[in-house]
Amino acid sequence: MCVCICANDGLLQLTVGYESNKLRCFYLQVSNASVKVTAVCSVQTPHTEPLLSISVNQDAQNIYTCAADNSVCCFKLDGTALVKTAAAELSHPGGSLIQCFQTPQVVAVAGWDYAVHLYDHGLQHLKDVRFHRAALTAVDVSSKCTEPLPDITDDLVQQRWKMQPQWMAVASRDSRISLWNVNAVLQP
Repeated sequence: MCVCICANDGLLQLTVGYESNKLRCFYLQVSNASVKVTAVCSVQTPHTEPLLSISVNQDAQNIYTCAADNSVCCFKLDGTALVKTAAAELSHPGGSLIQCFQTPQVVAVAGWDYAVHLYDHGLQHLKDVRFHRAALTAVDVSSKCTEPLPDITDDLVQQRWKMQPQWMAVASRDSRISLWNVNAVLQP
């Protein structure tokens, strides 16, 4: 089972992926005294193996899934229904983690085939990044430096600070962590 929780229109949206390949969304209203849970929708995904990871984009409308099979799917929360909007196939079975990032707009899948598979938000394949010698277990991307440096008045220093690259960190069962400059990786 995998879960993802995020804010959506003032409520908490809980998305749950089950071993039976079912994907369900709930809204949670939390107060000091109680938690009200409302089931929003449920869908049987096209995955043929148990769901392993879910990621929801920032506006909580697109839900990305990966599983022990070679499918990567995108669903759109449309009122009270989950509609599959895109799908992609990994070259080998198994995605241990899927992450959706806003800046850059990329979806990353940590694969059992030792590669990070990068897609755009419509699941068009961008690139595979390989380095590790065992299945990948995690992937994350740093946020963009948008806040100015405190107590620095030099405009050139401030510009260079904002131009710092974003980094992608990847963990693997080979007991190593790799760091990648996202801009360099995404360049053709």
